Amino acid sequence: MGEIVLARVDDRLIHGQVVVKWVNVVHADTIIIIDNSLAEDKYMQDVYKLAAPPGINVVVVKVKEFEEDLLGGKFEKNKLMLLFKNITTAKEALEAGIPIKKLNIGGIGKKLGSVSKQVAGSISLDEHDAKTLLELKEKWNLEIFFQVIPDQQSLDLLGVIKKYYPYLLK
Repeated sequence: MGEIVLARVDDRLIHGQVVVKWVNVVHADTIIIIDNSLAEDKYMQDVYKLAAPPGINVVVVKVKEFEEDLLGGKFEKNKLMLLFKNITTAKEALEAGIPIKKLNIGGIGKKLGSVSKQVAGSISLDEHDAKTLLELKEKWNLEIFFQVIPDQQSLDLLGVIKKYYPYLLK
């Protein structure tokens, strides 16, 4: 099985910060975009593949397909950066058995129709996502941190929840 060097939620997926900074810091050689609907959109897949630096392989897959590929040894010798458009898909990946130990929350825009709070840089969190992250932390003993780019200080999930959604803590 390949080494997961970073699992990140970023609704923009591949963009300057990911490509220029994170890939170099974690030494990823393959970016896996895990998104069920994007896996059906060949045009957008090509757009994301073109956004990656030379030498970095980009694969766009559905959650179930990636689980099968990973467990089947397809990425056995690769250093993988997993990218999710949203927290819900990251949760689905964990439920499918993808062995994520740390989850970076790197970019979540404000959602229309929800009350989101800007918690760090380009990261907004609504109550539903905050609850989901707490569930992921508890159920999978997942380390969750908020960090847009690697050279800025990271924020721990519980610190963010205490500041913005303290009533969610028991």
